[in-house]
Amino acid sequence: MPAQPLLEDIRKDPSPAIAIRIPVRFIGAVILGLVAIVMASLASWSVDDPSFSYATDRPPQNWLGLPGAIIADLSFQVFGLGMLAVVVPPALWAWSFLRLTVPAKMGLRLITWLGASLLSCGVFAFLPVPATWPLPTGLGGLIGAGFANLAALATGEDPQPVTGI
Repeated sequence: MPAQPLLEDIRKDPSPAIAIRIPVRFIGAVILGLVAIVMASLASWSVDDPSFSYATDRPPQNWLGLPGAIIADLSFQVFGLGMLAVVVPPALWAWSFLRLTVPAKMGLRLITWLGASLLSCGVFAFLPVPATWPLPTGLGGLIGAGFANLAALATGEDPQPVTGI
């Protein structure tokens, strides 16, 4: 059972349905709005924008200005390309809340979301970094670098991109 309808007994007593419907849709709209803000800042990310890790006199080129540049820079520094795995599940859950359905086993979904986000950063860390990638942390960000260091600790040498799988 992938989703449970939130309002099954709406014909019996409509007053509790209204009390449930509005907060659930509001929570879904807030989460979807936050995801949209993060996605817009990631889509317009530039390594030359000012942020906590890079100081410049240039105005930010990010669509959301300085806050968007900071969000995008920290996201790519910490998660790398694994940031997509961080953002997509909350967007799907928010859409589900807007439709007044609650995904089944939400606690288990939260735990697996955190685990899959971390593991996706680890997978990106073992992919070869293109010459055009501007960050020193690699494709997996700082979390992916942690996975690479763990692999190096286990094998005694630096892992190669092909053998990382």
